[in-house]
Amino acid sequence: MTIDQDSGGLDTVLSRLDTVSITDMEVLSLPAPDPAERRALLERVAAAARDARPSRAVAVDDARRVVRDEMLRRLSSAGFQASFAGVTWAASPARAADRARLVVAVEDAAVADVLDDLLGDDDLAALRARFDIVASMAGTGRSGVPNLGPNGASAAAAIAAATVVGAGTGGAGLIAGLVALLRRRRRDSDDAD
Repeated sequence: MTIDQDSGGLDTVLSRLDTVSITDMEVLSLPAPDPAERRALLERVAAAARDARPSRAVAVDDARRVVRDEMLRRLSSAGFQASFAGVTWAASPARAADRARLVVAVEDAAVADVLDDLLGDDDLAALRARFDIVASMAGTGRSGVPNLGPNGASAAAAIAAATVVGAGTGGAGLIAGLVALLRRRRRDSDDAD
């Protein structure tokens, strides 16, 4: 069985994942789950996948792999951001353990999608709970790198700032030139007397 069969695949998880940027996710520190509860949940997941006809154990493994690869791609590309000032290597506020917990939270939600017709409501809720927290964080993170994308507001602000700075620099040069000219005229008139 492949991921796309039976359980609807990973469309729900991946579409929800697209609504939250890595910058938003990295401000969140998920707590470590209780080891005994987590072990019991994973045993129930493995038993449900194994006992299904046909077995969905491969689909569960594939779902985890696909989501893990996607999360690692997103996390690694988030560390490199080009900006108007050149290339910046953004410092992530998330520790390695926080990033690992993010990946596992998304993996668990993907497993819930694959096994949603085989697991009980409590197990599905437990698998989805941590990703629900992550998905609720849209818009909370700030990268510190101005986004001059197509939204227009940031681009307009950047143009306005550049205009003010340019006018200020030009104005200072004009004033300095006038002061020098007036000093010279004053000196010339003092010499003529």
